[in-house]
Amino acid sequence: DEVRFSYWKSCPHCSELYRSRGFESYKQVETVFMKRMEEILAGYGRKLSVWNEAGEGDDLSKETYVHGWKNPEACRDMVGRGYKTIIMPGEYCYFDMYQSDREPGAVWNGVVDVWKPYSLSLEGYSPAELENVVGFEGAFWTELLAHNSKLIPNYFDYQLFPRLIALAEVAWTRD
Repeated sequence: DEVRFSYWKSCPHCSELYRSRGFESYKQVETVFMKRMEEILAGYGRKLSVWNEAGEGDDLSKETYVHGWKNPEACRDMVGRGYKTIIMPGEYCYFDMYQSDREPGAVWNGVVDVWKPYSLSLEGYSPAELENVVGFEGAFWTELLAHNSKLIPNYFDYQLFPRLIALAEVAWTRD
């Protein structure tokens, strides 16, 4: 996740892999790493779980779980490609985002008020696409937790509720 290929370029092992396989981009080195992780996990009866960017090249097994965080279109793309997908687009499901522009919280994805998770819809998905939706996920990244907990009592609960309940309702009552 969020690998800086500059580190791999300075790694003699990664550089050798890059040269020996005639790769044109370090994204291909990342794919080798992901496929190796799939093999190791499969040996233990487990499955790889990745962010949606890792599935964009269709290089991974369809047994891999994809967390569709980027946006609703990325979620739809992943289920359409046959990946088992956890629906969690940041603009609907990142509960560390602020709920209004007058309060603390992460800001990179805009305001995520209670109506955002309620408006998350799988309308228009085909039955085959819906078969690949394995669930929904709400995310809370804690980078701001310590600081904002000093400003707002019970900040964690404040950020989760009622948005988590809205997402649960959408997930559990979908057709």
